[in-house]
Amino acid sequence: MYMFYKDIVCLANSRKMNGRCVAGKDVKTKEWIRPVSSNECEELSLGQIKPKGRQTLNLLDIVRIPCKVKKPSRHQPENILIDDGSWEKIGEFEPKQLDSICDHPKAIWLLGEHDDRIPVDYFNKIKSDSSLLLIKPSDLFLRRDNYTDMNGVTKRKLRAIFSYNGKQYSFGVTDPLVESQYKNKPEGDYRISGSKIYLCVSLGEPAPWDNCCYKFVAALIQV
Repeated sequence: MYMFYKDIVCLANSRKMNGRCVAGKDVKTKEWIRPVSSNECEELSLGQIKPKGRQTLNLLDIVRIPCKVKKPSRHQPENILIDDGSWEKIGEFEPKQLDSICDHPKAIWLLGEHDDRIPVDYFNKIKSDSSLLLIKPSDLFLRRDNYTDMNGVTKRKLRAIFSYNGKQYSFGVTDPLVESQYKNKPEGDYRISGSKIYLCVSLGEPAPWDNCCYKFVAALIQV
């Protein structure tokens, strides 16, 4: 096994377990890449994703990542196992070029009874070559509300409600910067306006409680 490098524009740096899930597009091929670790749930630590000589990894940073081997799964074919060594920021992607790397699916994976998830049995019957998309939504607003977990603890929840290609969606948000901006706001809907808004949406691995792959807004990019 030999080390190789991937240069990607960072389009997601989202919350996953106690770490992060990073995703982006190869600057040359425009193919999606999701760097993963050797942890059981493949999440990355903040230390692993911190570019050399910098404090944080930001959206639209262009970073060079040392990699070991491609590690695709049935539901996330873009995964690549990272190697030891520092990530390096080598540039910044021009926001005005985002339209050129957008994806244009007819629908965001499959529509069904629940638009925010796909039952694994049904997913396995269809052919999907991507678990990541960069799209331009319309009629976007964020919904901040509370819910009570199985232990009776009240927790905050943030969802993105948006339209794409004439269909409405409601996905949970895992962008930590957006979550931090809204966690102390009153419950309610908050409209996000502007013509230069992009969402990186991601499909998770099957959840153990219902054997569904959930769809998330992994990043909200507002230019």
